[in-house]
Amino acid sequence: MKKIKHTKWFHFIIRFLRLRFITIKLFELIPLEYKLANGIVYRIKSPESFSIRNEIFKDKVYHLLLSNYSINTFVDLGCNTGYIACLLAEHYGADNIAGLMVDANPEMLDEANWHIQKNKLINCNAIWGIIGPSTSDSSLFYISDFNITSSAKPFNKEYPIPVKLENEIDVPVLKLNELFNDYFPNQKI
Repeated sequence: MKKIKHTKWFHFIIRFLRLRFITIKLFELIPLEYKLANGIVYRIKSPESFSIRNEIFKDKVYHLLLSNYSINTFVDLGCNTGYIACLLAEHYGADNIAGLMVDANPEMLDEANWHIQKNKLINCNAIWGIIGPSTSDSSLFYISDFNITSSAKPFNKEYPIPVKLENEIDVPVLKLNELFNDYFPNQKI
């Protein structure tokens, strides 16, 4: 059975009533910030950030990985809000992680940078771009009205929920091996 949030009628109602727009305006007036056990702070600026927050902090989807491996250097491709860096900083300490967060959506890059600055993640960087093979220095990226459904390619009609791509932007294409060499030469990531 489909979850309600993945149904077409649910997304139609959200768009028709302009609930996302209203919610974002409300978050601008009354920001939602949460503090984790060791003082790491994260914020919510959009309704879809609740589902990301639940996956990472409430449902603890990544905690088994954290308990089985020592992760001090990381790369988060499609970092969205930057919550993974917050999770790692909470688990290992802000001074003990070094990371590179990449996203093609400038709004999400702003969020990732906010989390870097707020938590003094001095060894973390957020970079605007898209990863992938290309003969060009840039590629189109499609910004959706819901940031978690923005994509490097447009959605076809068979996609289970209606995705409204508000605009397309030209984004720099980044080479992963070059990023590794520039930021983490000779380090295990």
